[in-house]
Order: sequence, then C-alpha cells, then structure tokens
Amino acid sequence: MQKNKGFTLVELMVTIAVLAIIATMAVPSFNRLILSQKLNSNTRALVSAFNLAKSQASVMKRTVAVCPNKTVAGAAYTKDDCATAAIVNYTTTTDPKEKADLLANQVILVAIDSRVDLKSGSATQIVFNEIGSSGAQKTMSLCAGKELRTITILQLGNVTQTTGTC
Repeated sequence: MQKNKGFTLVELMVTIAVLAIIATMAVPSFNRLILSQKLNSNTRALVSAFNLAKSQASVMKRTVAVCPNKTVAGAAYTKDDCATAAIVNYTTTTDPKEKADLLANQVILVAIDSRVDLKSGSATQIVFNEIGSSGAQKTMSLCAGKELRTITILQLGNVTQTTGTC
C-alpha cells in the first residue's frame, strides 16, 4: 500500500476557514491602529510646523502663519487662503514677486490626512509675530476615530499637546 504525501481537500478547506476567521477578527483592530498612526503623524507634523514657524518668525523678524490644509468643516484650505486670512499686508501687495515671497517664507501649510478631522472650535491658523510669540493662547484639536490630540500654543509660542477622546 502506498502512503499519501499531501493534504486532503477537507484539511485544506478547514485551514482556509480558520485563517478567514482569524483575519476577520484582526482587520478592525488593524484599521484602528492605522488610524491612530495617522493621527499621531498629523499631530507631529503640526507641532513641528509650529516650532518651525516660531523660529522662522523670530529669525526673519516677520510674521509667520501656520494653517492646516483643510477647515473644520473639511473644505480645502490653500496657502493663498491662509495668507489672506493671517498675513496683514498680503492682500494689499500687488507685486507678484512679493506675494510669492510671502507665500514661500511666511506661510506654512500642513497636510492633514483625509481620515483625520479638525475638531470644532479649533483655530484655523496660528500666527507667530516678529518675536516668535503667538500673542494669545490658541488650540487646535485633531480627531480620528475616538482618539483626540489637542495642541495648545501658549502666548509666548510654546507648544504643548494632550490626548483624550472625541
């Protein structure tokens, strides 16, 4: 009698069924993990942008604005929108070279992932003055899934962050 050296169809079907059940249980937690990583990444990007803007403002002795690339309602927000709202002399400037210089050196636009939302009440732009101060305490809150990250820019320009739930 000859020995079989393979798997039967039943054994293969049972193995595939077990793997499908395990994968079905793992997918939701994997999606939460990915969403959490996107939130952390976007928070780090904003904190880095705030610190860069604070330094850039004090070195250049000019105001520098930081804006997310979308509004609280989810609409797109461009560098031009940010400059119009935050930089005082942007709208009165008629020289295209000067406008391009303002956009390049005084506006930082931070890309926020489409699955991460700005929470209602968040500042739409943070402006650092010539000495690197924000002038008043402002907050920007990011929400993804049930996780919340709140970034607070203190009056002197220091940046802190806290975690919570949406």
